[in-house]
Amino acid sequence: MSAPMTPEQYSHIRAHLDQAARRFGGIDYVSPTFGLVRDALAEVDRLRAELEQRNKDLEPYEVLNPQQCQAGMHADWLLDSEHTHACPWCALDEAARVSEALSSRLAEEMRAGSALYAALTTPTTPEQRQAAIDKFQAVAQKTSRGEDGGVS
Repeated sequence: MSAPMTPEQYSHIRAHLDQAARRFGGIDYVSPTFGLVRDALAEVDRLRAELEQRNKDLEPYEVLNPQQCQAGMHADWLLDSEHTHACPWCALDEAARVSEALSSRLAEEMRAGSALYAALTTPTTPEQRQAAIDKFQAVAQKTSRGEDGGVS
């Protein structure tokens, strides 16, 4: 694949084609190849104008700063601040982990509390009552020591 034309080369070819058109009364008269070159150059002009317009359309986004996931697990994103921010996807993952830990702890506490309530309000043997109390105290101690997956 050849290297792209430099602006000087482009200008030289265009000047040569313009000179040939003036000399012979039109590019197509000289050679069909010149007509193809003229059409190609017109397409280059059109594409350059389109590229300029697209760059102009993107100018508002150039003030945004790219941010990257510290863990390297998520897509990059743009932010209108030069300060580094936490990855929103990592923050959502952490919130889901905390929510799950809290939900599990609450469910365990509710089961222990229900068992204690049942043991204290329904006719049971002293051993069953004591087992319910022991289980409830174990859950309460586990919660107070922070053995709940880092959630307090």
